[in-house]
This record gives sequence, C-alpha cells and structure tokens, in this order.
Amino acid sequence: MLASSTFSILWFLCGLIAVMTMLSLLGGKPEESSRTKLKWTHRVFGGIFSIGYLLFTLLMIPKYQENTPFLSSSIATHAYLAVILFPILFIKHYIVRIAKRYYPALPYIGITILVIAFLVVAITGLNHIILWTKVPKMTVQSEKGPRIVSTAIGRNLLGIKCARCHNLNLLYKGSKKENEWRMTIKRMNNLDKALIITDDQVDHMVGYLLLERGSIIQ
Repeated sequence: MLASSTFSILWFLCGLIAVMTMLSLLGGKPEESSRTKLKWTHRVFGGIFSIGYLLFTLLMIPKYQENTPFLSSSIATHAYLAVILFPILFIKHYIVRIAKRYYPALPYIGITILVIAFLVVAITGLNHIILWTKVPKMTVQSEKGPRIVSTAIGRNLLGIKCARCHNLNLLYKGSKKENEWRMTIKRMNNLDKALIITDDQVDHMVGYLLLERGSIIQ
C-alpha cells in the first residue's frame, strides 16, 4: 500500500511537470534551444503520466470489480474521478495529434487533468502516506516475519471494513492476543467474502487492535 501510494504521487508529479512545460511553451516565447528542451520534457513526462494512468487503471479494475458494490465513499470517489480522466486525456491527445486548431484550449484541458489527478492521488495515496506518518506504530508477526505497521491505517481500515456489519464497540469488550485477533479478522472475512481483506490490511488492523485491546505476549 505504501509503495503504490508513493508511485501515485510520483505519477502526479510527472503530470505537474508536463503541464508546467506546456504552459511555458504556449504562454511564452522561449528561444529555439529552450523550446526544444521544453517540448521533449513535456513529451517524456506527459507520456509517463499517460502510460502510468493506463497501468494503474488496468491494475485497479479487478480490485474494484471484486469489491463492488461495497466500496467506501472515498474509494468510490477515487474510482469515478479516475474514469472521468480517461476521456479528457483522450481529447487532449486528439487535439495534439489531429485537431491542432484547438490548441488554445490545451492549457485549460491540461490544468483540468492536473486537478483531477491531484484529487485522485490525494483521496487515497496522499491520505495513506499521511496515516502512515502518524504514531504510534506496532510490530506484528506477519506471515513473512516481523513487520512494522501503522495503527492509524489499521483504525481506518476497521472503520471501512468492520463497521459495515456491526458496531465497532464490540471490539472493545475484551482483549485478545495477536494470533487471536488475526484469527478473528480472517473468520469475519470468511463469513463475508465481499470484505476482501488482504494480508497487508490484516497486519495493520491487528496492529491497531493490539494497541487498543490486546497483548503482545503470545
């Protein structure tokens, strides 16, 4: 999750560079050598942005299909904005390649793309990184060995996943050891397949539950 969030922010930065160089080309009168550099910079970072968008979309479509119709409001908004981005990107490339008479509209289209891309990243990736930076963190015994997880992310996941079916107050009526919390979460996941709780998410949730209502002594 942290890696994908980081990549999404880098993807946005590529879009930012592409838009800034486009505005420099259309709004000013740079020398020919600078103009050539700006063109190539725009093409390279714009190409990375477009390819990154397609890759992210291909990777996320199966996940959304698995979780539909149980998407949280933030994830659903993220998905809708990502879908809206496709036709706008298509129009932008169409103008650049074919309908060159509409060049004056490119700055507005580019800024629109950038704003939507920022919202897409901020809703999920940026929010995830902010949660990760919050303290405290816990060390849990994942299937691959000891792992440091964010209790803030775990708490957020509990609100998204567990609160769909029951009141979260049930979680605070007793304390459990790490393996017991892990078994409880997996049992709930098996009861409701629509939850789709990944191993990564289980680790964060267990970390939060250990902090609040658990014991690190096995």
